[in-house]
Amino acid sequence: MVAMNKYSSVLVKNFLIIGACLHRLGDKIVSEFSINQQQFVVLNEIQRAGETCQKNLVGSLLYEKSNISKIISKLQSLGYVTVTRSATDTRVTIVKTTELGENIWAKCMAKFYSWNQEWVNSITQEDVMLIINAQERLMDALQKNNEPGTEV
Repeated sequence: MVAMNKYSSVLVKNFLIIGACLHRLGDKIVSEFSINQQQFVVLNEIQRAGETCQKNLVGSLLYEKSNISKIISKLQSLGYVTVTRSATDTRVTIVKTTELGENIWAKCMAKFYSWNQEWVNSITQEDVMLIINAQERLMDALQKNNEPGTEV
């Protein structure tokens, strides 16, 4: 167990550095579209879902409700999404990408795809698959530890 504790701090440090690098790079990639990386993540999730409610975004992205509200307001002010009330429950807000939002999303995805091709080609396919498998196991473990009632 002692060896695992030694490696866990290195693992967490490396993930935090990777996360910071990806966040900064994401901001650079999407900045020409007047959004930042977090706003793009929300736009991407809305595009993926077709339409969704704010509550689902909070749950799937693990962002705070207030952050999601601010991000959606920004995306709406840019004309990238529409916000309407649910016909069946007026307490629920439905968010959907506009045609402009879909175009911006596609342009951002093309830029991300291009960047991804550059760095992925620098490692073997076997290493990519090992990383993906390890990430999936880690995400499962983190989600189990992030359930209500679990202390940090």
